[in-house]
Parts: sequence; C-alpha cells; structure tokens
Amino acid sequence: MKALLLAAGLGTRLRPLTDSKPKALVKIGEKTLLEYALEKLMENGVADVIINVHHYSDMMKDFIHSLHYSSLHIEISDESEQLLDSGGGIKKCAWFFGDGQPFFVYNVDVFTDLNLREILQYHLDRKAMVTLAVSHRVTFRYLLFDSHSRLQGWENEKTGEVIQTRKSCEKIEKMAFSGIQIISPAFLSMIDKEGSFPIIPEYVSLCDQCAIYGYDHTGIRWLDLGKPETLKEGELFLKR
Repeated sequence: MKALLLAAGLGTRLRPLTDSKPKALVKIGEKTLLEYALEKLMENGVADVIINVHHYSDMMKDFIHSLHYSSLHIEISDESEQLLDSGGGIKKCAWFFGDGQPFFVYNVDVFTDLNLREILQYHLDRKAMVTLAVSHRVTFRYLLFDSHSRLQGWENEKTGEVIQTRKSCEKIEKMAFSGIQIISPAFLSMIDKEGSFPIIPEYVSLCDQCAIYGYDHTGIRWLDLGKPETLKEGELFLKR
C-alpha cells in the first residue's frame, strides 16, 4: 500500500510555533507530527510514502533523510517553488501511484484511532473512485451525502453557498471531512486542472461522473492538531 502525506502547508494556525519550523515538525511529547503520521500509516500496511514539502522545505528534507524506518520507503515531492494546495499536490505525485492501486492521502496534522484498513476495505467493497473519512461534528463547511453515503455536493453554512452536483430526492446528510482519503489513481486523469488548486471542489464537480463515498467514523477519536488548543488535547490523547 502507498500513501501521500500532505505536509507542505504553512501552518498559519499554529503560529508562532511555525514561525521557525514547518507544522510537520511541531512536537507532541517526544515525537513530531510527521513521525506520528508516518507510524500511523505503517501500522495500517503502508510500505511506500511520498511527502510533499514547501514551508521550511530544506529543514523538512533534512529531517526526512534522518529518519530510518526499515519497513518504509520514503520519497519527497518538492513544492519549494510553489505551494500546490491539496489538489495540485496530489496531482504532482501521480507518477508515484503508477501501479494502479488505491492509495491513502493523509494530512500530517491528523491524530486518530481510526482503523485505516477498514476504510480501505470499504473503498474496495464499493468499487469507489474516492473514499473520504467524514464524521458528524460542528463546522461551517460540509460535504453532502445521500443515504448510501454517495457524495452529492458541498455547503458553506457561513456564506449560505450550496453546490449540489448530484440531484437526489433523498434526505441529504451533512458531514465534516477529516483529512483522510483513499483515491484510485484513475481519478487523477479526470482532473483537468494544473498548478495550485484544492481537491474538494474537484470531488464535488465530478461526483456525478464517478463513485465518491464517505466513510463515517463518528465516535472514533479524531483531532485536528493544526490549532494550538488541540495540541494540548493531543498530549492527553497520547497519555490515554
């Protein structure tokens, strides 16, 4: 199994910690967010991972090269010259996933008890093109799903904007995206954008053409460690 670890972000929510280092190298306890994410992927069967870098890219590269995991092969996707956002970052790494097998995309600031192997099985059972880890939690940007967990669209409750690409008479369920996804490489050829762009709008625009599902992990511990207030929660998470 292969994975892309998204670690190129500026980490603006974690300032001033990220004024002198990339978000991925912020520590909780004795380890960096990067190490926790890599170990989570390894525990769930990932043997090959590519990590994108931008903010303090040289520091990131040096740290990555210092890591020694006997069961993990690591490549670097260098975005030093231009930060490509999630969609551009994924598309730049298409070459790494040339084996045609589904791969994980994992945000470096995610901390969870979620069993990634179960998401993979869910993805395979449904012959999905994309599977997104989602849950019921309060936010203002939601993905919209039908009763079969097929993606229908997107809603921003703050602005009132709604995009519903697939029309359904069923009750629509609002779910929050959790920064973990599985993509079948064939999906990448459907994206016609180049350069820097986010991935979620691509899912919304293409969900009427291919099977994009949500995997509901409500009730399983999950944290977004990209905010100072949740770093302390992460420390408690580890102690438990």
